[in-house]
Amino acid sequence: MAERPKWNDAMRLTAYYNCRSQKPHFAFLRFPKRVLEVQLQVGPDNLLSACDESVRYKIRRAQREGVTSEIESDQETFRSFYNIFADSKGLEELDSRQLNFYWSSLIVTKAMHQGAPLAMHAYMVDAKADRATLLYSCSHFRNAEDSKTRNFLGNASRFLYWDDMRRFSDLGIKTFDFGYFGNEDQISQVNQFKKGYPCEEKNVSTYISLPLYFFMRLTRKNPTF
Repeated sequence: MAERPKWNDAMRLTAYYNCRSQKPHFAFLRFPKRVLEVQLQVGPDNLLSACDESVRYKIRRAQREGVTSEIESDQETFRSFYNIFADSKGLEELDSRQLNFYWSSLIVTKAMHQGAPLAMHAYMVDAKADRATLLYSCSHFRNAEDSKTRNFLGNASRFLYWDDMRRFSDLGIKTFDFGYFGNEDQISQVNQFKKGYPCEEKNVSTYISLPLYFFMRLTRKNPTF
């Protein structure tokens, strides 16, 4: 999450996410992306007011029903929770070796109710850039047996996004980055969900060093960049 990759990182296992540069850089592979950003300087109350009416209702409903948030500090707890979600959607499970590379740079939040986790979000946080970027979002929505439970989990997820914005705003972070989005049908549904918050679209680049690119090719079946 820098303006551009540094040349002395080219021979390391290095990834630069959401760079403003749109140009190629030596020994890095560039992947053009679009992101949805929320500016946090206005404060959590104003952010909530700027959300769509249905999103505000669901956030407040989750609060009334006793949903709270916490930080998850255990890597394996997060990975296990995410992999249940991945299995339910037919996604590749999260590899512990890859997660090890950037776990120390992550902040993982979770929505809780009566001691049980409902949803988790993992963010790459760059204090120098005043930016928090969503890398992973997971809940067990698809494993719910009835519509009431699914609605409850959906409300909890919406609450957690807003509460994450509040948390990062309190830490002095200026930009909340929802991560990449595209035009595929499945992603489009997620885009509509995210656009219930006061987002702006931005063009960015991800740069992957050649050593990291080949490492991910060797260790993952279908790596995404």
